[in-house]
Amino acid sequence: MDKLLLLVQLLVTVYLTGLIWTIGVVHYPLFNMADRANFAAFEAAHSARISGIVLLPMLLELGLSVAMALNPSSAIAPSWAAWLGLGLVGLIWASTFLLQVPQHSQLSSGFDHKAYELLVGTNWIRVVAWSARSALLAWLVWVQLR
Repeated sequence: MDKLLLLVQLLVTVYLTGLIWTIGVVHYPLFNMADRANFAAFEAAHSARISGIVLLPMLLELGLSVAMALNPSSAIAPSWAAWLGLGLVGLIWASTFLLQVPQHSQLSSGFDHKAYELLVGTNWIRVVAWSARSALLAWLVWVQLR
């Protein structure tokens, strides 16, 4: 069962990693090209649609990473790896709710160049953290397969 949960955790994290790379490299840069007159509606549509594909996987990832960190008897991951994974999830959540969400809130009133630049710049925290988490979980799965 532990191995299945590790595999599910890897799949969810890889999904979120691909999503954040797409947002960072494709989607957020396009915000700067969106029609300024309709930007508030654009931002509202973005927020509604992105929440639908990111919220449940993020909650699942959080729950699985907490379970792995709080299960010291698990032979699936060394304690340091489980806590590092949870720390990365904590960093992602902190970045999301302390940095990106406030910028989206600012942009919901209309395009603001400073908020846009902060959104694009601080999003790289999540890109790096999710990429590192994917690599960590892939390594843990590889260890289990050996």
